[in-house]
Amino acid sequence: MHREHDERAKLIAEQALDRLGEVQRELEIPATDAMRFDLSLKRHLLADPLPTYVTLLAVLFDCDCMIEVFSRAVPLSDFWDSQLKQLAWRRQQQQKAKAQSGPTPMVRLPRLWIISAGRPEGLFAEQKVRQRAGFPRGIYDVGYGLNIGLVVVGELPLGRETLLLRLMGSESVCAQAAEELRSVADTDPEVEELRLLHGYLQHH
Repeated sequence: MHREHDERAKLIAEQALDRLGEVQRELEIPATDAMRFDLSLKRHLLADPLPTYVTLLAVLFDCDCMIEVFSRAVPLSDFWDSQLKQLAWRRQQQQKAKAQSGPTPMVRLPRLWIISAGRPEGLFAEQKVRQRAGFPRGIYDVGYGLNIGLVVVGELPLGRETLLLRLMGSESVCAQAAEELRSVADTDPEVEELRLLHGYLQHH
């Protein structure tokens, strides 16, 4: 029944649109190159208290998610490419679900976080980007129903909670965050972990 309806709808559209331009049936989309997210996170339940510099990340990345990192303001074209990866991953997981016996559950879009060193003006002009309620400035939700979050590193406030994210920012933002790492007091309860982090970053 659905197939007959779809075929009839295609015929009607084809005949009508033929007056407006060249119409092609079953336009094939060429296979794209293999796509990879910068990072994927399979979230664990954590019982132990987290150090301060991880607390914001724990709240942001509160579920399984994909992360794309950009060392500049993410161009609109790269945003679209990231969104394409998100959609392709969902489709792949949906196909896997269909291969299982029993009813096929709807696979929802995975959470995608885009970490952008600068403010992507093209994205702000193109999409409805809104400040995420209850979070520091610089953290946004993109569109409605897209399940995409945006971190504009250059807009984040100073503080231990944003330190790791600011290390992903522009050269000046990163340098300021690195100076904060170097100046941690010996009496700071997190000094050992932070100095290990600083040493790791210096060698990579």
